[in-house]
Formats: sequence, structure tokens, C-alpha cells
Amino acid sequence: MDFHLFVTSFEQVIKGQAEVHRCSGEVEFCGNEHPTIPPTTNDVRIYQLARQVSSKIVGEDNIELAPLFTGSEDFAFYLEKVPGSFVLVGTRNEKSGSIHPAHSPYFFIDEDVLPIGAAIHAAFALSFNSYSTNSFLL
Repeated sequence: MDFHLFVTSFEQVIKGQAEVHRCSGEVEFCGNEHPTIPPTTNDVRIYQLARQVSSKIVGEDNIELAPLFTGSEDFAFYLEKVPGSFVLVGTRNEKSGSIHPAHSPYFFIDEDVLPIGAAIHAAFALSFNSYSTNSFLL
């Protein structure tokens, strides 16, 4: 969809919904002052180290590569400055009722996974510190 057409359609929807409630609405896109969120792009070397460390903790069979998705993630701003990798810790557990995604109003976290996430972060930090050199980040 053409961006201009999108903006026009978006404005029509917002103003129309406001009028339904006897209100008015304005739409202002501030691209220069508030830029769009960049894509979240993992550094290949950091990703490989994170995957290696994670597989030692949870086993290779318990690691899944998340599918590409078009949602935004503000972690992308960090990745523009520092090489990194966005890692998700799975929390699905049907027995405990942890079956809904993070942004669902029904989200419930199985807290038993929190030590696993902490262990992955700690092991990654130790591994990164052991393996890193100035050339690693260049």
C-alpha cells in the first residue's frame, strides 16, 4: 500500500471513529522527530554464541528459530549501537495455563522458566567475556 494512501485512510478512520462519539480527532505523523523503529537484526556472531550457550543449557532439541515477523521491537535501537541478538525464552506450558502470547490480555507466565532465562543470560555473559576480543566486535 502506498504510504500516502495509508495515511489518508488512517486519518479517515480516526476522524470517523471520533465523530461517532461526537468528538474530533487529529492525526499527525512525526517521522523526523520520532523516527520509525528500525528492523531488529541480530549480529550473526552474537546469535551463534547465544545459540551455542542456550543449547548447552536446554538442549539443541529445545531451541527453535523464531519466524520472521513484521512487528516492531524497540530492542532494535540497541542493536544499531551494539552487536547483539534478540533471544526469546519460551514460556508455553499447558499444564500451568501459560498458553497465550506475551501481548495477550490472557498472558500468564510460567515462572518456572525464569531461572532458565537467567542461566542463559549468565552463561552467555561468561562465554562472551571468555571468547571476546577486540576483533570479535569488529
